[in-house]
Amino acid sequence: MRDQTDVTSARLSADPESRYKLVRSIRKRNEIMVVNLRQDEALELWRETLSASVRDDGPDLSARQMAIMLTVYTSPPPHTVRALAELLRIAKPAVTRALDRLSILGFIRRTRDAEDRRIVHVQRTVKGAVFLSEFADQIAEAADGIGPRFEFGDGPGLQ
Repeated sequence: MRDQTDVTSARLSADPESRYKLVRSIRKRNEIMVVNLRQDEALELWRETLSASVRDDGPDLSARQMAIMLTVYTSPPPHTVRALAELLRIAKPAVTRALDRLSILGFIRRTRDAEDRRIVHVQRTVKGAVFLSEFADQIAEAADGIGPRFEFGDGPGLQ
């Protein structure tokens, strides 16, 4: 299995020659690798990843469902419907609909707060962690596919 990675990227620019900085922190070795991607390379990476995902036997998640999954699994708990809605800047009913699907798939578990039954906590599951681990592998494999075009040093390559 590949190293787990944290990924952040810049906003899409109108200039196709603009660069994205894709930062991967490889936890196993505590190294930081910065990869500069042009827009077309960033989109190709995303296309390759999504293509691999839809060819897989797993479920197809919407962008909203995936955003919620990544938030729940990459940020420290506790997670609530209200907090997820605020963090993602979407309506609570939209979060609830996404959580309905993720719950049916077994990727998250919802529990009511013992002291205030109005509060719904969102918890991780093993099945959800496995799904995201496999998705991270698909991202890494797609990145490997565009990797040989990068050069070490300054400029558009690895730094």
